[in-house]
Formats: sequence, structure tokens, C-alpha cells
Amino acid sequence: MGMQFIKHRVNQIAQLRSVDKRWGVEIDLRADSRREGELVLQHDPWKQGDDFSIWLQEFSKRGINGPVVLNVKEDGLEDRIIELCKGAGVQNYFFLDTQLPTLVKRHFTKGETHFCARNSLFEPLDHCQKMAPLCDWVWVDFLRGRVPPEEEVTELQKSFRVCLVSPELVTGKFVHSAEFIKLGQKADAICTKDPDLWQSLL
Repeated sequence: MGMQFIKHRVNQIAQLRSVDKRWGVEIDLRADSRREGELVLQHDPWKQGDDFSIWLQEFSKRGINGPVVLNVKEDGLEDRIIELCKGAGVQNYFFLDTQLPTLVKRHFTKGETHFCARNSLFEPLDHCQKMAPLCDWVWVDFLRGRVPPEEEVTELQKSFRVCLVSPELVTGKFVHSAEFIKLGQKADAICTKDPDLWQSLL
């Protein structure tokens, strides 16, 4: 399939107009406090956002390939999210930051693996390897400036598809060492605010 670029935080329907059809997107989801059973795209608590069902319709209409990275900010929304994705014909997605009890339960009761393990300064390789039967993807984070060793990413690729977190999502600055760019060349996907710039680097 080749490298996939995932545009970070596409939480507004209007933002989909500037998403290249070859890219994926990362979004944040919460329950709509005003309408039972509905969802909104919103990173921060206590705020409203665009309607997820309408966002999905526009996503499908534009023919964007995905994947859609579903960063669910509240536990227990997964059934409704999957229902809406299926209704819109969106099949290429995975959940990020699912609470562990929910992830384990859904895997063992429904056989689901469209989840993401995490690899970071606080979530080492052996932790990820234990999650391998439950998750299709691993989210390789840049917390506290940690550049993961190349051999660690190679090891992760034996069990997962690897999504590398671009440093500007953590630091706010698009500063990339040659070492990090080399990792980008190995990864299956990169989540970034600027896919165009990453394409020029690779």
C-alpha cells in the first residue's frame, strides 16, 4: 500500500475540502451533550463541534482513502461510531487511545483488532508486544523528544502497521532530524499537520 500520510485533527467538515484524497485523517470524537446517541468532532471537553454523521457523509463523498484515526475522548462510544462508519461506507479506520478494559473486552467478545497500541517513553517495546494480538496498528509517539531507535521500529513492524507521530504534534515546531526522517521512510504512516512537507522530505 505504501506510505500513508494522515492529516492531524480534521475536526471540521470544511477542512475536508483541503484533504488530498490519498491521505488519511485523524479526528477527535465526543458524545453530543444535546442529542442522545449522536456524536460531535471536538478535541476539548464541554464544547460543541461538527456532527460526525454529516462529516462522514462529506468524507465519503470526497472519496478520501483514509485511514480515519478515531481518537475517542469518551469511553463507550465505539458501537455508535462503528455503526455510523458502516452506514457511510467507511471501512478503513482504527481507534486511538481506547481505554484498555474496553479494548480487551471488544477483542475477546467481538474479535475486533482495529485498535492501536502505543509506543513511547512510557510505553516500551515489551508493552507493545503484549498488545500485538489485540491491535492492527502501533502509534509511535514523540513524547519528551524521544526518537525511537530504528531497530525498535523494525521490531514493531513484525506485529503491527506503524504510524509515526510527527514531532510538531508534540513540540509545536516542524523540526526533523535526519534520524527522524529515516524513521519516516520506514513507517507505514505518518500523522502530521503538514503532509505536503513530509512528502517533500521523503
